[in-house]
Amino acid sequence: MLAKGPALWQDAKNLIPGGNQLLSKRSEKFLPGLWPAYYAKAKGCDVIHGGFRRLT
Repeated sequence: MLAKGPALWQDAKNLIPGGNQLLSKRSEKFLPGLWPAYYAKAKGCDVIHGGFRRLT
């Protein structure tokens, strides 16, 4: 799933200006190319992105 994230984000940007409707939620605003645009789940301050890697 990790490899699909950038492709999904590009598809979203082609359909929706900026990739989503909220300027403050755009992943490329914070850490371009490194912060995942999509998450499998989040709990507390831990984030598990689509590739099931834990980010704390």
